[in-house]
Amino acid sequence: MWGKVRDWMEKMSPAQAISSYYLLAVTVSILLFSIPAVRKPGVELSFIDTVFTAVSVVSDT
Repeated sequence: MWGKVRDWMEKMSPAQAISSYYLLAVTVSILLFSIPAVRKPGVELSFIDTVFTAVSVVSDT
């Protein structure tokens, strides 16, 4: 399996690699921010707020 991933990654252009990493980082951030344990008790965030926060975190760092 890892051989196929490695082959796929070697065929990507630098722009595709950067875009793929960005999308992966945002997706992982959204999943982590969606975990109830990372929020203050009693504070609810909409999905769009979670996405905005994840994109901001990835874009600023």
